[in-house]
Amino acid sequence: DIKLLGQGEKTLRKQIHTNQFPQNWLWMERLKGEWDAFNAAFDSRNKEVESRKDKLQKYVLEEDKACDDRFQELKKDWNSQKPVEGAKPGESINVITIFEGKATNLKENFEMICHAK
Repeated sequence: DIKLLGQGEKTLRKQIHTNQFPQNWLWMERLKGEWDAFNAAFDSRNKEVESRKDKLQKYVLEEDKACDDRFQELKKDWNSQKPVEGAKPGESINVITIFEGKATNLKENFEMICHAK
């Protein structure tokens, strides 16, 4: 607590009659000024974050919905394009590779959204 530190400095001044503090002594006035400046910056930043909170929550919900839509579309595409018996191996591998990439991107996007929630 800043007040307790100030009281400690006053006590030291009484005990050190010559007022000879070390050269690197951080005076209470300076410490309090820096603490006040830190708190002012923190409060300002906190107000800015709070003012953007609703917009950010809306964005996350929109992205969540879009991610779900992309998943449903990927599922539909897979059901219509998945390799079936009799397909050429090279073509099957290409289709699987393409869907694997799409699924990986979708998974990464989903994980980011979950983290943001």
